[in-house]
Amino acid sequence: MTVMPGGRIAAGKYEITFGQFGSYAKETGMKIWDDCISPFGKWDKSYIKPGFEQRPTSPAVCISWSEAQGYASWLSSRTGQTYRLPTQEEHASILEDGKAAVLAEANVCRYANTADLTLGRRFVLKSKAQCNDKYVFTAPVGMKQPDELGLFDVIGNAEEMVDTCPGKDSLTCAERAVDGGSWMSLPGELGQRRFLASWRSNTVGFRLVRDLK
Repeated sequence: MTVMPGGRIAAGKYEITFGQFGSYAKETGMKIWDDCISPFGKWDKSYIKPGFEQRPTSPAVCISWSEAQGYASWLSSRTGQTYRLPTQEEHASILEDGKAAVLAEANVCRYANTADLTLGRRFVLKSKAQCNDKYVFTAPVGMKQPDELGLFDVIGNAEEMVDTCPGKDSLTCAERAVDGGSWMSLPGELGQRRFLASWRSNTVGFRLVRDLK
């Protein structure tokens, strides 16, 4: 974990991995759904089989918002510390340094697993980064250069869930948000987008923060 400016929270250096989430799913007997969507329109994926090979160190994808919350609660109970999804404002702070580093770097593949020449050799893309990150789909976390705070994959690899629901109570809102782009995104396409809390995608994962104060 990396202490963020202001000292209120520490952010995970990495996105939660397939191996970490798998430990939670196995211990709790979590039901495994096969309704995860890919960018190519298939609704038959699951976090175990998201449409591509997952290593223990790959970011966990095909996770719903409630499942991510379940993981955070499980980890909190095991450690005695408070882990949770970041708020919109907290995630914006996490993204700030990473986004600046990626957009200022001619070879964006040093920092981010995004839509690049590797992906373009597998799928027809309207546009792509003119570099080669060597991964068609997700890459093991920590394979790219970290940002100035020491956080990895804040841009690309997997979009990250945000615990926010503008204008509504966060406990009842049916929609949530993701940000940061994925293995299918261009560095310039990093705007936040909404999704249903029950929705699963093989481009979406999550990173946790820990409360310090």
